[in-house]
Parts: sequence; C-alpha cells; structure tokens
Amino acid sequence: MEHFDIIIIGGGPAGLTAAIYARRANKSVLLLERASMGGQIATSPRVDNFPAAAGLSGAELSDRLYAQADELGARIELEEALEIQNGAVKTVTTDYSTYTAKAVILATGTFLGAKTFTGEVVRHMGPDGMYAADYLTPCLEKLGLQLRRFKTGTPARVSGKSLDFSKMTPQPGDEGELGFAFDRTEEAANTVTCWLTYTTEETHDIIRGSLDRSPLYCGEIVGTGPRYCPSIEDKVVRFPEKNRHQLFLEPCGGDTDEYYVQGMSSSLPEDVQRAFLRTIPGLEQVHILRPGYAIEYDCIDPLQLDHTLALRDVPGLWCAGQLCGSSGYEEAAGQGLIAGINAARTMMIVYGLSSILAAFAGVFQAARVTVAAGSSLGQGADLNAIAAVVIGGTPMSGGKPNVIGTVIGALIMQMITLTCVMNNIPDEPIMQKKKALLESTGMAMYRY
Repeated sequence: MEHFDIIIIGGGPAGLTAAIYARRANKSVLLLERASMGGQIATSPRVDNFPAAAGLSGAELSDRLYAQADELGARIELEEALEIQNGAVKTVTTDYSTYTAKAVILATGTFLGAKTFTGEVVRHMGPDGMYAADYLTPCLEKLGLQLRRFKTGTPARVSGKSLDFSKMTPQPGDEGELGFAFDRTEEAANTVTCWLTYTTEETHDIIRGSLDRSPLYCGEIVGTGPRYCPSIEDKVVRFPEKNRHQLFLEPCGGDTDEYYVQGMSSSLPEDVQRAFLRTIPGLEQVHILRPGYAIEYDCIDPLQLDHTLALRDVPGLWCAGQLCGSSGYEEAAGQGLIAGINAARTMMIVYGLSSILAAFAGVFQAARVTVAAGSSLGQGADLNAIAAVVIGGTPMSGGKPNVIGTVIGALIMQMITLTCVMNNIPDEPIMQKKKALLESTGMAMYRY
C-alpha cells in the first residue's frame, strides 16, 4: 500500500492545477483519473479566456497542464476512485489498488451520479458520452457530506454544410487587443465569425406541443442549475409574450464543420429538436451531428467549505471545481490552485504543531525520568550534562541529570525535526543534523 502526502481525484483543470501547486510545495502527490486527462476543457476547440493560453485548443491546454504536473513529479494513474475511508490518514481504494494519504482533494467535475436526458432516453453517463462516476456518492454521504443535485444542459451541434448563412446576420469577432492579462503583448486573433438568427412562432408552437415529452416538465429532472441559463423550453414557457429568441451559431473551431447553437439548450427528444430547428431562418435543412441534452449530477453544498475549500467537518478533505457547484474551467482551475496550495500549507502547519506538541511531551517525560533518577530542580546545572532525551531517553554525562538541561535538549531536537520535516529532508539527515549539533555543544546521544 503506497502512501502520499496528497491524493487528488479527478484530472480536469481543477485536479491538474491542484497537483501542480501541491508539488510546488514539495509534497508527494498522486492524481487519479479514470478516463482521460483534461476533463471537459479537452473537448473545447479554442480557449481565449485562460491566462497565458489565448488561442490554444482545449486539448493543447490540457496537455500543457498535464505536462507541467508530470514534470514537477506528480504521480498520475488512470484509475477510478471507488471509496474514501476517513481518518487521520485517508485510505483511497481504486479499481486497481489501495493508497493512503494525509490529505485528499476531490475534483470530480460533473460526473458524480451523472445522468443525461434526451426526451425519453435517459442514460447513466457524464458529458459527451463519458460514463458516470457512481461509486463515490454513497461514500461521501457516509462521510456526512450534504450533497445537492444540479442540472445543466447543452444545445445540439449541427453541420455547417447544412446551414444557409445568407439568412443570418454575421457577428465577427472584436478587433483589437482584448486579452485578459494586462501584460499580454500578442493580439487576439479573432479569425472566425459567428452568425445571429432567431426562433419563430412556429418554433415555439412545436416546443409547447411537445412539453409532455420534456424530462424538465415531466418531473424526470429534479436538479437545479448552477447558474441561470434557461433551456429553450423554459424560455418559451416563462416568456410567452416573446415572439422570438435570439440564437448564435458558433463554430466549434477553426478547422471543423461543427457549429454550436448557442441559446437553444434542450432536453427534448431528438425528433422534436430536428423539427423545431428547421423552423429557424438559415436552419431549414439543418443536419444534427449531436442532439442537445440535459445532464444531472451530484455536487456538495459549498456552505460546508471554509475559505481554503476544506470541508469543515471532515479534516483533511478538500474540494475544487464543479463539484463545489460552480461552472466553467476557469473557475475550476482557480479552485484547484486554492485547494492545492492550502492542502499543502495546512499539512505543514499540522506537522509543525505536532512537532511542538511532541517537544512538550518529550519535556514532561524527560522531567519525569530525571526526577525519578533522583535529581532535584536547580541541581547539577552543568551545561555539559544536558542530555538528548526524547520520550524514554536517558541522559548521559559526567554531571548529574537535571530537568532544565533535559528540557533544552528535547526542545532543540524537536525544533531540528520540525525544520527538516518542513523542508522535506529525509530521516537520516535529520539524525545527522541532531547528532552534529549535540556533539558540538558537548552533549551525548544515548537513544532516540
């Protein structure tokens, strides 16, 4: 059974970023990902709103995050986490092995207990056909976590060859330098054009007539959205006075024929989606590459987290990304940074406090041993008699044992231990440093 300082579950932007910053704090890190690295960002054709990554594809950004985590020394395994056992040391069981760690960071995205809905077709799977993570939800509930059920949706992806752009309004990209970083020198390359069109009254009639087949209105979907981003069914029902809703046809990349129908997420059956899409100007002959769908997934109630993204009631467990009820890879990566830094930082603080407590334990035990040996406070105050006593040690010197000397020796040794642990110096150098310091002051080490 291998042991690590930190185990991270999930290899998306949140998990990879957490791994990078935990390794920068010199902690041993194991990252577990069950399918492929990068999470949902890997499917994005272009990324323009991630620092220092403007113009990259999602796959390229994922590769860079992975390469940096790997170069820093994070251990990365393609295994699915099945169970987490709580304790001072956490035990994580996967489909291949069992590991232990002092801290665990959960960065599971939208895959916990995930279901997708396309009309009457309900599948137990996550986004883009990836299978759901069904094992961790019962485990987290057993740990006492309060879970929520969230849902979101996505529109159909359609073929650009089947669109008539002459019936739409072009929406070119903004010109000029509009990067998110102030020190950015290269100009944003907006080389693709989006297209504006609108729904019609016929579109709305088809949707109203098909609400009995909508999982959203039949009670199949029970989750709430992480943000207000209504489906086309919701828009038609909630705003009956509107005779049209705007839609944007967005290219999914510079080298693909696939277009994203922004503003028209839907969980209606595929035949209904095809029917209402063909009532929209420019989409009369549309060919659907992938139908829209709604997805439900489990996430934690973020009120259980403190400002470091640690769970208040489960020490040693952190959360990051969409598991916290947020949305988007930018937020996920930011939360991964916070969780990774604080998991490592808290570990240092805990070890420091443990070492100090051990020092005091050594002090009191040393005092007990010394008094039992017949010394009395204030007698034999010969510094050469200071002994290196740490819980059960016995002072050795030409002079008489004394409490003050023993206390100083114990504190010196524990402070050396604390310094070495916080700087990740192995055990043998710790012993050598202690021995060197003790011998330089005329002390002798009997037992450690």
